[in-house]
Amino acid sequence: MEIMLERNISRLKFKHDEAIMDSIRGDEKYLLSMLTFDIILNIFSRLSPEEILTCRLALKRSWRQIFKLTHFSDLHLQRMNMNGSLQLKQQQQQPEKSNGAISKVSFLFLEMEKSSPLWYFEYDEIKNTYFLKRVNHPLIKKRSHHSYALVGSCNGLVCFCLASTHKIDDPVSIYNPITREFLYLPRFKIPSEFFEGTYKGGKSYLKCYMASGFGYHPSSGEYKIVRIFYGDNKQAVGRVQVYTLGTREQWRNKGEITYSFGPGYGSFRGMHVDGFLYWLDNKVWKIVAFDLGVEEFILLPAPPCYAATGFNSFRLQVIGGCLCVVKENLQMGIDIWSFKKENNEWESMLKIKINLEGRLDVNRPITILKNGGVLLRYVSFLVRYDTKTATWEKFLLRDSGFVEAIPHVHSFVSLKALEHNTMKRKRR
Repeated sequence: MEIMLERNISRLKFKHDEAIMDSIRGDEKYLLSMLTFDIILNIFSRLSPEEILTCRLALKRSWRQIFKLTHFSDLHLQRMNMNGSLQLKQQQQQPEKSNGAISKVSFLFLEMEKSSPLWYFEYDEIKNTYFLKRVNHPLIKKRSHHSYALVGSCNGLVCFCLASTHKIDDPVSIYNPITREFLYLPRFKIPSEFFEGTYKGGKSYLKCYMASGFGYHPSSGEYKIVRIFYGDNKQAVGRVQVYTLGTREQWRNKGEITYSFGPGYGSFRGMHVDGFLYWLDNKVWKIVAFDLGVEEFILLPAPPCYAATGFNSFRLQVIGGCLCVVKENLQMGIDIWSFKKENNEWESMLKIKINLEGRLDVNRPITILKNGGVLLRYVSFLVRYDTKTATWEKFLLRDSGFVEAIPHVHSFVSLKALEHNTMKRKRR
């Protein structure tokens, strides 16, 4: 058994894991007398994060260190992603036989209060129940309803914006709600040339903003943050910078773009799907993608619903793991189109003839349920909408309202291990 344990330990490549294994060796006799270490990892990796947190309370302190192993977090994340992909494929191909596939969806909600409380929300379609828990997190200071604080969530890591001077929301805070590890990145400094001619009475009236995105490239295993600074609303030229987590490097300059990802034109927040970040530029009616691998921008074809005529509202969203364009019209309701990267075409996903109560931009489709229904987020409550009966039901009413929502799945990805492992790869 001792020989088998050492063989398993040797497979754990990084010193971060080896240090944890030293603390576990003293207690392996009880558990490893019955199970090999591989079997133990296999069992734990099949549990949900919430189940693991419950198990952790009953284990000895040394054995709780298992959940800090990069080998465990990688295996657990791989298994969760694999199960999600298989369930999504089953739902799309045989929705009548999906047997509860995609029955649970989870999000992070941000409330518009002085403390900007963050909530983890999980909805179970089969049981028709939901779970809401406040998340302990580093300070978030949301500027207003028109600013944004949540950049995105990727493999359990959440990227936040910190409010800066001249109305810039800088994506410099990374946090894992499960491990409670957080990281602050170097903040943006506005180049001095942008301040020329903006002073009046000793105070600068510079108008600027920042778009950003957070994503993961599956081939390289790298997490990257992209921020785009616009220093003049008239010119709408963005300066692009990229930061790779774990490298301890500064932000890398990637040149300039003429696309407008900001107020009046599209969305500040980039949508992440399969190693790409996507933004909407309503000024020139284009959808732009940023490849996190080669770090270049490309244009997507316009969906059939995308047009500059009529009183419509457009936004990009990730629904069911797919990039979607959501079109809202006061008379026609909501029209959702999903992008199929394999054939570079758009496909109609769902049309909802729902009363928008005389105004646009008051609701957000959150996800499409297994039975064809839809979860929508209004300003101060959520809605379950039945597409078959065209009926809807309010629930989870909040006085302050959920002003931001992003898909999120808990994980045990460690920011400390990520930094160590990235530096290890660079030295090779």
